[in-house]
Amino acid sequence: MKFHDRDRELSIIRGSLEEDYCFFVVTGRRRIGKTRLIREALKGSDFLEFFIPRKRQSLALEQLSGSLRDQTGYSPSFNNIGEFFEYLFRIEDRVIFLDEISNLEHVDKGAFSDLQMIIDRYKDERKIRLIVDGSYVGIMKKAFQDKKEPLFGRSTNILELQPLPVEDSIGILMNSGFSFVESLETYSLLGGIPRYLELIRQHKNINRIRENIFSPGSIFLPEGENVLIQEFGNSWDTYFSILEVVSRGKFGPSEIANQLGMEAQMLPKYLQTLRELGLVKRIRPIFGKGRHVRYIISDPFFQFWFSVCYPR
Repeated sequence: MKFHDRDRELSIIRGSLEEDYCFFVVTGRRRIGKTRLIREALKGSDFLEFFIPRKRQSLALEQLSGSLRDQTGYSPSFNNIGEFFEYLFRIEDRVIFLDEISNLEHVDKGAFSDLQMIIDRYKDERKIRLIVDGSYVGIMKKAFQDKKEPLFGRSTNILELQPLPVEDSIGILMNSGFSFVESLETYSLLGGIPRYLELIRQHKNINRIRENIFSPGSIFLPEGENVLIQEFGNSWDTYFSILEVVSRGKFGPSEIANQLGMEAQMLPKYLQTLRELGLVKRIRPIFGKGRHVRYIISDPFFQFWFSVCYPR
């Protein structure tokens, strides 16, 4: 699919890479277009790209070494992730792009500390231009914004990529042959997630889109669970249950807690995380008491998924 919009984000990334020290972090839920955005920003640049696999360290190093060899013609062997980073910053002057850096949490829990020490060692000696992305929003926020974490304060920019706005999403679909009404209906189902829009562009009417979504093997049927499992790991079922209850019309904090059989004081931390991910929104009454807050699912795809896909 042709790359659309994101002009502001492209400008920010390209401007940052002109500095002598750049450690640019891009976060956002999966399928939102982080990798595509960074590749677009790096077009015409001399850069190395590495995907961090979620594997045991020995297998991950084998894959990273192979990728380095493919791009440069040579790679030494590495005993750990720290040695790999050491080699990149000591030898290479190119922009380095680490795709899905949040997977390091599963490869080697000490990798973030290794990266911090290596950056501190070389940032005053040579030009460092590092750009990373990660789909595990919780891990990314902790790694780069928690004062207790080794990489806190090392990044120069943290860009949280958002879904495309409604006008841009509709424009993409209309440019693909959809009518305005069909484009608006499609947005109400899938929201502004670029990958979702790309997958259904070949279907030229809303009926065929519905058939595709509910057909056997469709990626959309398990997508709601998959996104939450990837993001929240072992605690995904709690977040899933909260969204399910909200989708059934239980909007108040006490209603949600009662439906879940949860202590009311335990609920706010989960709701705050869902708000940070853009999945729910807190609304307050224009008139009346400010404590009468309500929570609604703000992401169009999750509203559709919990209302229509999951019950069936």
